[in-house]
Amino acid sequence: MLYFVLFLVRWGGRDSTTNTEPFEYRNRTHRGDMRIHARTLKFAAPLAVLLAVAAMSPASAAPKAAASGAPVLVGQLNTETNAATPGTKNTYGRDTLNAWAKTVNAAGGVNGHKITIKTADDGNDPAKASAAVKNLIDAGVVAIVGQTATGSFDTWAPIAKAAGVPVIGGGCYSVSGNADQNFFCVTTTAILDGLKAQVKLAADEGAKSFGITYASDIPAAAAAAPLMKSLATANGLTWTESVGTTNTQPDYTAVCVTFKQANTTDVGIEGAPLLQNMARDCGRQGYYPKYTSGDGQISQNGWLDDANIKQAIAAVYSFPYMLSKGSDATQTSSLQEYQSAMKKYAPKVLTGDSKQPSTVTWTAAKAFQKALENATAATPAAADITAGLNAFNGETLGGLAPNPMTFTAGQEHPHNSCWFFVQLKNHKLTAPNGMKTTCTP
Repeated sequence: MLYFVLFLVRWGGRDSTTNTEPFEYRNRTHRGDMRIHARTLKFAAPLAVLLAVAAMSPASAAPKAAASGAPVLVGQLNTETNAATPGTKNTYGRDTLNAWAKTVNAAGGVNGHKITIKTADDGNDPAKASAAVKNLIDAGVVAIVGQTATGSFDTWAPIAKAAGVPVIGGGCYSVSGNADQNFFCVTTTAILDGLKAQVKLAADEGAKSFGITYASDIPAAAAAAPLMKSLATANGLTWTESVGTTNTQPDYTAVCVTFKQANTTDVGIEGAPLLQNMARDCGRQGYYPKYTSGDGQISQNGWLDDANIKQAIAAVYSFPYMLSKGSDATQTSSLQEYQSAMKKYAPKVLTGDSKQPSTVTWTAAKAFQKALENATAATPAAADITAGLNAFNGETLGGLAPNPMTFTAGQEHPHNSCWFFVQLKNHKLTAPNGMKTTCTP
């Protein structure tokens, strides 16, 4: 949850991640298996004739084996453990990517290439992240896909770039990363598009006044307040307060009183505090604002089950995890593939705190799949994956991407400014607009 404020602060600082994070696409089949159908020859001739024909044309006399490409190694860097939350482990990134790989391998692979996954945990430690990404590169990975190591991204991503190994997806929370042609953002660009999305959504959903909490233990976090104030004003909202908090303070009564006295109808939770703790103290004051989130926090079980959280809304950066029906058959097929894969291979993800962030990783996996489909080399290398990504032209990845993507070699990647709407009401998460997205300028 803390990661969002840190991502937000990447606008002027850096980010971190704890137990939330991060994740397809219109008009493409997800099977790359190649089948060669042998011709069936019918003979009414005696055995001698049959043997003669076989001798002259052995290729047509026996079926060919299915074509098979070389296996492809995919890397992933995650923050599974974190010194700030000892004793906990978050494996949704690894579990989601493995669920995707098992799904495509069961269908014959991608263009006949079976997928092997190699993941590493950076422990939210930049030094460990640097060593981990070097090990992945030395192992021969052709891409880093669906990473959740956002806190150390600016340390390890340049190493991947120097090695020519593309980084595909994961949260798009780094200013330098979003400007890097080796990083392919395939979900909503969090900075600044995601921040604009959060305020616009609050205004669209009837907010009158808006304020935020931010992580006061991160010096650069306070820089978010002027930006959010200007966005609120631009969307016709009355700006009230920005209040610094931490995830560890014992009481939030003063925070609640500040917002209540300012008549704040909507409160943005930007990385801190843990909302259920603040909502507890606000409930004691008879104060129940609508809470807003700009990312995957809203799917945490602590939000879903809390009697003091009456309503929350979120502009989410990847397709809503709970949907199984889209606006057309292709989109529906893509959503159902995700649901089926997760239920079969990673069921714990859909019952944990990272349900929504898992779709960030899945989106990245589908982008890699499409890039590999575009590759023609018998043994694809990292350069082939990069070329496959740069062949994207209005690509929607089976309808699951927030907006069509076009990547061009030698040109800065455009931002993805569209996002999905998720609402928490009566302890139930829904996507009121389905797969329809909203785009900010």
